[in-house]
Amino acid sequence: MILQPLVENAIKHGITPKLGPGWVRVAANPNNGNVHVEIEDNGIGMKDTVRNDKGEFHPPSRGLGLSNVDQRLRAVYGERSALEFESCCGTGTRVYFDIPRLFRDRN
Repeated sequence: MILQPLVENAIKHGITPKLGPGWVRVAANPNNGNVHVEIEDNGIGMKDTVRNDKGEFHPPSRGLGLSNVDQRLRAVYGERSALEFESCCGTGTRVYFDIPRLFRDRN
C-alpha cells in the first residue's frame, strides 16, 4: 500500500516519458531506530511539490497516488514519516521517508 504507488509513479511519470534507458532503485536501511526507505529514478523529474498550511503534500497534477501515500504514512506513523522529495527536471526524482522499526536485531 505504500511502496507500490511510489514505484508505479517512478515508472509511469518518470521513466516512461524519458528518452533512452531508465532505472528505478528501491532501498530500505536501518537508521537510528527507524527504517529509511528510498525510491529513486533517473527519469524526467518533477516540476514542483507543494505542501499546504496543514503540511499535506499536493503533487503537481500527478493524481492522488503520492498524496494518498503521504496521508497514510502521516496517519499511521506521525508527521516525522511524511514523504520527502528531491527532484530535478531531466535528471530524476528521489522520494524517501522513515518509519519506526518494528523489531530489533537478534545479534
